[in-house]
Amino acid sequence: MWDASTLSRMLGDHLAMHKRLLDKFLPGSVEQVVAIMNAAAAGGMVKVAGVAHKMKSAAWRVGAMRLRRICQELEISGRAGDTGAVNSHAAALETAFLEAVRHIINSYAQL
Repeated sequence: MWDASTLSRMLGDHLAMHKRLLDKFLPGSVEQVVAIMNAAAAGGMVKVAGVAHKMKSAAWRVGAMRLRRICQELEISGRAGDTGAVNSHAAALETAFLEAVRHIINSYAQL
């Protein structure tokens, strides 16, 4: 799910600020998705939880609510050391991230 109103609630109608936040989100999030996937594959539950926590906050700030929810589940599962749950949520992470990217690209057309 995508909440297109998140940026406006946080930043008002400052479209340049919306673009700036989205521009910062994209490259950092690519790195975070890769880090989570690699940590999950290696059984690094603490790393999964830490990176997912950071990504959860970033996803919330841009309105990527499905991505935020998956990151929250990854964080909880990682902290619990639940490898099965982490692997399940990690499998959904890429799809949710690509969905967020699609919405961000569409948002650029409105900025």
